[in-house]
Amino acid sequence: MTCRDACLSEAIRFSLARGGAVPRVEAEICTGCGDCASVCPVSAIALASPDTEEPSLA
Repeated sequence: MTCRDACLSEAIRFSLARGGAVPRVEAEICTGCGDCASVCPVSAIALASPDTEEPSLA
Protein backbone atom coordinates (compact mmCIF):
# COMPACT_ATOMS: atom_id res chain seq x y z
CA MET A 1 0.00 0.00 0.00
CA THR A 2 2.99 2.27 -0.48
CA CYS A 3 1.29 3.86 -3.49
CA ARG A 4 -1.69 4.85 -1.36
CA ASP A 5 0.57 6.26 1.31
CA ALA A 6 2.48 8.33 -1.28
CA CYS A 7 -0.71 9.83 -2.75
CA LEU A 8 -1.24 13.25 -1.17
CA SER A 9 -4.64 13.67 -2.87
CA GLU A 10 -5.81 10.29 -1.49
CA ALA A 11 -6.87 9.15 -4.97
CA ILE A 12 -5.76 5.54 -4.41
CA ARG A 13 -8.12 3.35 -2.41
CA PHE A 14 -7.92 -0.34 -1.54
CA SER A 15 -10.88 -2.70 -1.31
CA LEU A 16 -10.71 -6.01 0.49
CA ALA A 17 -11.03 -9.02 -1.77
CA ARG A 18 -10.42 -12.73 -1.47
CA GLY A 19 -6.66 -13.19 -1.29
CA GLY A 20 -5.81 -9.62 -0.34
CA ALA A 21 -6.58 -6.04 -1.22
CA VAL A 22 -7.34 -4.62 -4.66
CA PRO A 23 -6.25 -1.06 -5.51
CA ARG A 24 -8.31 1.39 -7.51
CA VAL A 25 -7.62 4.95 -8.61
CA GLU A 26 -10.30 7.61 -8.22
CA ALA A 27 -9.66 9.35 -11.56
CA GLU A 28 -11.61 12.47 -10.64
CA ILE A 29 -9.34 13.00 -7.61
CA CYS A 30 -6.01 12.01 -9.20
CA THR A 31 -3.74 14.94 -10.03
CA GLY A 32 -1.36 12.93 -12.23
CA CYS A 33 1.66 13.85 -10.10
CA GLY A 34 3.23 10.38 -10.41
CA ASP A 35 4.27 10.07 -6.77
CA CYS A 36 2.52 6.69 -6.60
CA ALA A 37 4.30 5.28 -9.66
CA SER A 38 7.76 5.99 -8.31
CA VAL A 39 7.16 3.97 -5.12
CA CYS A 40 5.13 1.05 -6.51
CA PRO A 41 7.07 -2.10 -5.55
CA VAL A 42 5.81 -4.07 -8.58
CA SER A 43 5.79 -1.27 -11.21
CA ALA A 44 2.04 -1.72 -11.69
CA ILE A 45 1.30 1.98 -12.20
CA ALA A 46 1.72 3.79 -15.50
CA LEU A 47 0.75 7.39 -16.16
CA ALA A 48 -1.10 8.27 -19.35
CA SER A 49 -2.39 11.50 -20.79
CA PRO A 50 -6.17 11.81 -20.64
CA ASP A 51 -8.00 11.62 -23.94
CA THR A 52 -9.00 15.21 -24.62
CA GLU A 53 -10.84 14.61 -27.88
CA GLU A 54 -14.61 14.37 -27.59
CA PRO A 55 -16.01 11.09 -28.95
CA SER A 56 -17.94 11.33 -32.15
CA LEU A 57 -21.62 10.35 -32.10
CA ALA A 58 -21.75 9.55 -35.82
